[in-house]
Amino acid sequence: MGVLMCVFSETQNYAVQARLNFILGAKNYDAYFLGIQCAAMSESLVVVYVQSEFTAHAITERYSTTIAVAVESVIQEPVSKVTVLAGQNQAR
Repeated sequence: MGVLMCVFSETQNYAVQARLNFILGAKNYDAYFLGIQCAAMSESLVVVYVQSEFTAHAITERYSTTIAVAVESVIQEPVSKVTVLAGQNQAR
């Protein structure tokens, strides 16, 4: 049996971005999350792309749970792990 992967729509990405901005406030959002793209979700793992390795590391250390909460609130599915990668999602 294969693993089902869900690709985030543009609308879902905007909704997650808005939720993160609301939760974190504009200052923290602008410092770390500008350009964030939710790429895909497989089972309960979410993959997101950010602008740099530095930002990916900082977000992984400080905000993985916050991303999970934001994604869960948008897609209404549980998220147990968030993987943050540097670079732009090539599928968009």
